[in-house]
Amino acid sequence: MFSKLPPRADTTSTRSRKSLRCRLAGGYTMVEMLAVISVVAVLSGISIPAMQSPTAAASLSTSAREFSNLISLARSEAIARHTVVRFAVANEVNDGSSTQLRKASLWEWNDESQKYVQITAWQKLPEGVAVEPGLPEYIRSSSYAQADGASVRGDYVIEATGDPGFATPDGDARMRYVEFLPSGTARVPGGTGRNALFVLAPASVNPDGSLLYHQGREAANWAQVNVDTLTGRVRLYRP
Repeated sequence: MFSKLPPRADTTSTRSRKSLRCRLAGGYTMVEMLAVISVVAVLSGISIPAMQSPTAAASLSTSAREFSNLISLARSEAIARHTVVRFAVANEVNDGSSTQLRKASLWEWNDESQKYVQITAWQKLPEGVAVEPGLPEYIRSSSYAQADGASVRGDYVIEATGDPGFATPDGDARMRYVEFLPSGTARVPGGTGRNALFVLAPASVNPDGSLLYHQGREAANWAQVNVDTLTGRVRLYRP
């Protein structure tokens, strides 16, 4: 009979296990650490823009609601005070504050002084949001415009040509406006359309104080605010 021999040790497996134990005891190798760092950097580059987009959209939505609420307040004040109240946006700013097309306030006609007097503090849009200087073409491709073409027709307030606007008493800003009458109706200087229009969009301030709008032909993030001049009703549209 053959004698039973003890099994041979698998020297290759033994060396592998020893190597693994040594690596675990001594930590990761430099190559492994660099690989992990590379993976984390790639994932961060993907996830940060994804997180920023909803934040920007939320900021624009909040700004648009506050903007439209201030317009509605102008109508209420005109009725309550039995006078003309203007919702004005500063389209020219000379005080170095970089708030051109980024701040608005209400102004009431004062019979005694025979001039418009500011009745609310400036409401400023957050960094990254501004009023478009002209009616943008991209709104015409929106679903609400396709459903109702009248929603994108009217007088764009910042472009109103019937009146050069009016200036603050200190001359630091010139404003374009939609004004409400004691009856609750609204009007734009020289306007003939049923709607007074504003569009808020993503924008940043250049070093020289000018605005850079981050929109194009395929724009997907904006807020349109319409004022029905016949009823004074304010309506907010989102793409």
